[in-house]
Amino acid sequence: MSLKELADLIAELELEVERLAPSVEVVVGRRASRIVKAVLKARAAQLAVRTVRRGLRLSPWALAKMLRRMYSDPQRLEILRDVAYPAYERLASLKPAKVLDAGCGTGLNLLVLKSLGAGMILVGADLDELSLRALRVLIPLADAVRASLELLPFRSGAFDAVMSTGVVHELPSLAALDELSRALAEGGRMLVSDRFLRRVPGPLLRPLRRVAHALPVNWEVPFTLKEVVKKVSEAGLEVTGLAERWSGSNGYAVIEAVKKPLRRQRPR
Repeated sequence: MSLKELADLIAELELEVERLAPSVEVVVGRRASRIVKAVLKARAAQLAVRTVRRGLRLSPWALAKMLRRMYSDPQRLEILRDVAYPAYERLASLKPAKVLDAGCGTGLNLLVLKSLGAGMILVGADLDELSLRALRVLIPLADAVRASLELLPFRSGAFDAVMSTGVVHELPSLAALDELSRALAEGGRMLVSDRFLRRVPGPLLRPLRRVAHALPVNWEVPFTLKEVVKKVSEAGLEVTGLAERWSGSNGYAVIEAVKKPLRRQRPR
């Protein structure tokens, strides 16, 4: 599929997002509906990318039906309203000028911040070229960079805000959080959101994770929230906010953190 065909498919799905918007607003309210609409656009583009990657020829109508099914669940919308939206709004209120979406996919975080009026320079980093092509369609002025989260091609302290959504559970280790911290300026903000586990000891999960990443199948072993919060702190950040929503041992959480200034020795 050409870039034009992908753009046309995304445009068709964006029309479906507009049709979905009124019913979404009923559940989440007018203010939060801005970010939900941005999330829907990113998810619609993600569906288009998956369709192209698998060589399927699903009609825009079939994809729109899948999108409606995904976001007709009030619980999913309530998580966006009650857990994600407050964190996004706090970050946007700080007016970060240069923002990195690490593991951006089709640019969910960049679309959300753009909808809230933040971010003059928007940068998305991902290894998937097809997703980056979709990002260029959705936000033509964004910089879409093909890069690994564990080796970002940016200078230290380059960004006022670094965000990552739905990526941590796919990583073989949490070492990438050190790299995200490196790219963040002192006093800059980090926002990490994902699916997490609780009530499962981290040491029991590590061998499972090693096996999972050695297999040629997509078998994911999420991290516990405790593990990730601990690693964020070890990476030189101070956790300033933590919002959670659990169902048994599985849940969704948003971690907010600020990059602490380095302690510099006074000249003698």
